[in-house]
Amino acid sequence: MNDYSIDLLYLGKISHHLKQFKKKTDTVWNCRCPICGDSEKSKFKARGYFLKKKDTLFFYCQNCLASHPLWRLMKLYYPQEYGSYIFAKFTKQDEINDTRTERVIPSALPVFKAATVFGNCLPISDLPDTDAAKRYIRTRRIPRHFERVLLLTRDFKATCTACAPEKAKELKAEERIIIPYYDAENKLIGFQGRSLNPKDKLRYITIKLDETQPMIFGLDRVDMTQRVYVLEGPLDSLFVDNAIAASGSSLLRFNLKDVDAVYVHDNQPRNKEIVAIMEKSIDAGKTVVVWPSSFRHKDINDAVMAGMSRESIMDLINTSSYTGLDAKLRYNKWKKI
Repeated sequence: MNDYSIDLLYLGKISHHLKQFKKKTDTVWNCRCPICGDSEKSKFKARGYFLKKKDTLFFYCQNCLASHPLWRLMKLYYPQEYGSYIFAKFTKQDEINDTRTERVIPSALPVFKAATVFGNCLPISDLPDTDAAKRYIRTRRIPRHFERVLLLTRDFKATCTACAPEKAKELKAEERIIIPYYDAENKLIGFQGRSLNPKDKLRYITIKLDETQPMIFGLDRVDMTQRVYVLEGPLDSLFVDNAIAASGSSLLRFNLKDVDAVYVHDNQPRNKEIVAIMEKSIDAGKTVVVWPSSFRHKDINDAVMAGMSRESIMDLINTSSYTGLDAKLRYNKWKKI
């Protein structure tokens, strides 16, 4: 199989995820944009197009102007199909239809393949609207295209047993939302399980698959040549352009040298851990967001749920970013609020 044949094959495999998908010509396919969702006013508008460009397929949306080669669209929004797609690209054959008894997998592929680790999981987008996990994600107003990235497991213990059996022994067989962590090469390095039980003391359980790497969320999507926004929560980062997320300890271990980075901490001046990490960021010479007193929300997702638009949040982040002495003075005032 050549590259274009593989692209055609995998366009067919993801087509059931694409609303109003149809073939227009031998080299053009049309659908509603899976990134912006297309028109909110008309469910019949479809302005997303797959076009043949040399020996590959490109996706382009006339509404949000998104433009990606097929491989990148799959990497960002269809990770479960992406693993077998890359295998097919390497070997020039379809992994699913490969009937050889012995298979040589290129070393460039991840040790832990998402399709294997998350074999008992479903993308949030595939759940019925009545499902508790989907209702939770919709209540949090997570952008719809990330519903392909976030997953649900009905049995978190079983999910963990598949990749980290020693860590799964003390876990419960319970429903949790799965937040996958990939590195820049799309290698699965870990995941978090978010509880759906509001009374659960362990809201998040983190499973690390590579102890040598810090748990940084969003490395598979971020462009390090542009300004990068560094947040504390993975779900918060889904509302911010070109963002990654990490806990304080992981963040301090992650090298962002020579990167134009803005550190966006939660707006919780009474939280000693957040205050300490924020002070360390300022002392290290980082550009840090110091929230104004008019911003009453504890974090970005809280602001979104209260009705604040993504554009307003980005404007506030950019106008509230400080460094050096200016950051220190504003931080000292902020932590007394």
